[in-house]
Amino acid sequence: MALEPALRELSRALAVATPPLTSAEMDAAEARRRATTRASLSGLIDDTAAEPEQTVRWRDAHLRVRTTTAGVSDGPLVLYLHSGGWVAGSTAATQRACRALADGL
Repeated sequence: MALEPALRELSRALAVATPPLTSAEMDAAEARRRATTRASLSGLIDDTAAEPEQTVRWRDAHLRVRTTTAGVSDGPLVLYLHSGGWVAGSTAATQRACRALADGL
């Protein structure tokens, strides 16, 4: 299946900005740098500061929760559970993707 032109261009930009590395070459700092680079190349808006963060208690843990309404108070729900311990990635990068899903992009 052929990629849409925009996806093809994004794929090329990602390949140039984050060429493949072996596991031995990839430390946590490099993984974080790559995640930030990929998020910035996505073209999605980083407006995470506008999203209020809440803390909810679940079992013996306190979880941080951000709710993105995408301008709609009633409708479909996307629940994103991150399990990587934030070694590589960030709330901002994840929030961009979740907002795009909520907006139907």
